Amino acid sequence: MTARKDAQSVALINVSHPLPLFSFSISMELIAFGFNAHGQLSPSTNPSEIPEDIRIPQIIASANNSLRVLFIGWSDTLLEIDGNLHLLGAASANTQLTIPSTHLSPITCAFGDHTGLKGVTTSTQSVHLIQHYGTRHVFFGQRVEGISDTSHIAIAGNGVVAAVQGEEVLVYRSFSAFLLKNARQRWPLAGGGGVLGLHANEGGFVVLTREYGGRVITWGDARHEYLGRETTAEAPAGAPGIVGALDGIPIARVGSGGWCSAAVSAERDLYVWGGANGEVLAGRGEVELVQEFEVVDGVSVGDGHVVAWSGGKLWGIGRGENGQLGREGGRWRGEWREIEGVCRHGKIVRDVFCGGWSTLVICQRQESL
Repeated sequence: MTARKDAQSVALINVSHPLPLFSFSISMELIAFGFNAHGQLSPSTNPSEIPEDIRIPQIIASANNSLRVLFIGWSDTLLEIDGNLHLLGAASANTQLTIPSTHLSPITCAFGDHTGLKGVTTSTQSVHLIQHYGTRHVFFGQRVEGISDTSHIAIAGNGVVAAVQGEEVLVYRSFSAFLLKNARQRWPLAGGGGVLGLHANEGGFVVLTREYGGRVITWGDARHEYLGRETTAEAPAGAPGIVGALDGIPIARVGSGGWCSAAVSAERDLYVWGGANGEVLAGRGEVELVQEFEVVDGVSVGDGHVVAWSGGKLWGIGRGENGQLGREGGRWRGEWREIEGVCRHGKIVRDVFCGGWSTLVICQRQESL
């Protein structure tokens, strides 16, 4: 596939978009649906009252000024609400905790694996690990010594860790190897300019760099055709390689999960590649332009589902048996369909985040002052 459009990039990071600079009273709501067995979406002090799945979209948080989804894992969710950190799920004993963060600089990235949240990186490019003391005392420890200049960390489903440190990507066999600073691979980022996003999937990683207005790089497990590029001896699956089908198209945002990835261009086109558990969401080894939408505002990818928003509406495709595609999602949806009943009464979609089998949507209501 050749470059279809040519435009200046708009830099988006996988957190909530900046608030508009208008005279509005702004309130936001976080709406969730999908897998909830650990109370990571809707917690309760009584574990027997926690629904395994949430199929009807439910408001789980609200904010007056700022709302960010920092991490959605198998059992934990980390939110930043009006400057305060909130942890939901197993790590907080199936309830919600406010985490002290007075010693932290602003958080730029949160990372974890199937066992839960591991830590965060901050605007000073330092790493802080989560600390547990009993079931009701959780906080981020002091800066991890010896690991500096780190802007992004992600952990794939196979346990491999990738970290962006300065102008290099370092790969570690495990999280323990990362803490021991024992990298097994190290690659320079071609062209420099920094990284906008690092995303892990089941067997590898997707990086969005600032180069050429937004360039997509992938690498991972060679046994699955989900990298969106041809692998050769010169460009093996296990080393970072440029997704050629997107080269020359400024990319604003990427998402990845399971065996699938997606990208939104600066001109708001949606591209998808890969699949889920044998089901094909797009050409396994090829990037496909999604024809159903004129423009797309953003996208996020779970372990087997993809959610995009366009024209103020949510659209989903893929696995939906846990309710992650809304109440009408079904077990498998092979075509894009609208996810209804999420944002109503004058609210607009601001951002979407897919966990493995869940979906979180930030909606905003604006009232003129």
